[in-house]
Amino acid sequence: MLKFFFDALTSIADNTVLVLAVGAAIALVVKFETRIPERYKKWVFITDVGFIACSLLLGALKNHLDTKWQKGVEDKIIHSQKAAEVAKVEAAALFKKLEAEEARYAELESRARLLEEKQKDRSISSHERSEFIGHVLHSTKSKIEVHYLSGESGEPRRFAQQIATLLDDAGYHFVKSKDDLTGFLMTGDSVGVHLRIKSRESVPDGTAELQKAFEAISIPAPAEIISNVPDGVIHVVVLRKP
Repeated sequence: MLKFFFDALTSIADNTVLVLAVGAAIALVVKFETRIPERYKKWVFITDVGFIACSLLLGALKNHLDTKWQKGVEDKIIHSQKAAEVAKVEAAALFKKLEAEEARYAELESRARLLEEKQKDRSISSHERSEFIGHVLHSTKSKIEVHYLSGESGEPRRFAQQIATLLDDAGYHFVKSKDDLTGFLMTGDSVGVHLRIKSRESVPDGTAELQKAFEAISIPAPAEIISNVPDGVIHVVVLRKP
């Protein structure tokens, strides 16, 4: 019932102009119709005027409510747009922060890998062993001594043992034995593997071939002139890991 009443009022408010026209027509009919008793004309006229006034009020009220509702909708739209813009800015900032964190993580991961790689012992694979032996298979082989840098980590000694085994497998002769390695202490930043010979004038046979064989397995082996190295002997010196 209430819904019917509300729908009726809404319909009247929506058709204010039509209601006014009908009300005006009724007023004219009442005024000029002679067959209607005067006492009824008065009440019909008052009712008609009241009906017209209510229609005007309902129309004004509806317009007010429509305007208010529209403004409320517009305000909500504006608020939603602002909220969307704020969310967009916050998302962009969060994405930028995430990218920075990912870059930082990648950098830390790269550093960790480098540190892990640096801490790992050097090693000679079976393929590198075959490659090395193939390079010196037919070359002249001078006598060898293997020296290593003594230190806390012990990595140069362990790698020197691998190199001594490699040289023994390749047919080199040791002044002492492949297991008799010589440790020493030194300062400075020298790294890698060096070949020490006595002088330029007395380069042991096969020195160049030995250098090339080391280079073939990615171990640069620059030559050094050290006067206390015996004639005809090559000192293979293992220093810190590069």
